[in-house]
Parts: sequence; structure tokens; C-alpha cells
Amino acid sequence: MSARSTLLKLASAAATISVGGAIAVAVTTPGAASVPQHAVDAVPATNLHLTRTIHLLSHTSGAHTPSKNQLIIAVDLSRGGRTIGSGVDSCVRSAGTVGVYGCNSALGLTGGILLVRETINTTAGTIKGSVVGGSGDYKGAAGTISGTARPNLDVNLTVTYYSNAT
Repeated sequence: MSARSTLLKLASAAATISVGGAIAVAVTTPGAASVPQHAVDAVPATNLHLTRTIHLLSHTSGAHTPSKNQLIIAVDLSRGGRTIGSGVDSCVRSAGTVGVYGCNSALGLTGGILLVRETINTTAGTIKGSVVGGSGDYKGAAGTISGTARPNLDVNLTVTYYSNAT
């Protein structure tokens, strides 16, 4: 089996990092053995659509309610205790609900912006949605976003996406 075939099969279970136009792989499936770097030939990143996952802490830094059905939220995004970006959510309350909002969001991270459509349920403390695009390193991004509320207006976010950016 070629290194390229092996890499593509591992892509769903791997965290990938673009390094100088090649892809480095670290297998993240529990119980799976890691693949030594020397066992993987350098594979050009061009035209590969590999899944990436980002774990973030979102902290609400400001909120505005222009009307009883609208909500605008500003957030700081961090990982490992270090701020790595910011975002804004523009939300409208879903008709006939209490605490359920449909939102369009922009997450500004190093390398570009991820665009997200999500449902925020303030009663259940959950976020679920889709990555629908982006700019820079996130150009053409598609995927999912989910989150669970923590105390003090914090949310643990998981963003899983693929992008056609090279």
C-alpha cells in the first residue's frame, strides 16, 4: 500500500499539520499505535482534504440584545489558557421557543476566519451547528461545531472541519 493510500485511510483518525508543503500525521484514535514520521513519505498537501479538529474555550466578552428576539455576542477564544482569537455571533430567537437561537458566527483565528451557522440553546447549555466556509487557512471549510456551556459564560467548543486551502 502506498504512503498516500495509508495517509488517506488514516485521515479520519488523525490530527494533521501542514509542514512546509507536506503533511505530518499523528494518530489520535484511542488504543491506536502512532505512525513514525519516517514511515510516511512526504505527501504534498495540494488537493488533500484532511479533517482537522480544534478544541477551544469560548468566553463571552460582551452581549447586546437589540430586541427581545435578537442577541449579539462577542467572544474571546482560547486554548491552553492562551487567547488565540475572537468571534462574534449574530442570533435570532427561534419562533415559539425559550432560549433557542439560530446564529451566524465568525471565528477569527490565526490564519483566517471560520464561518459557522449554529443553534445555541441557552436552557440546555448546548451549541450545535455547521462550519459553512472561511477565509485564509479556512477557505472552503466545511464541518461541524458543538459546544457545552461551563460556568461564568464559558463554552467548551469542538470544531471539526476540512478545508481546501493549501
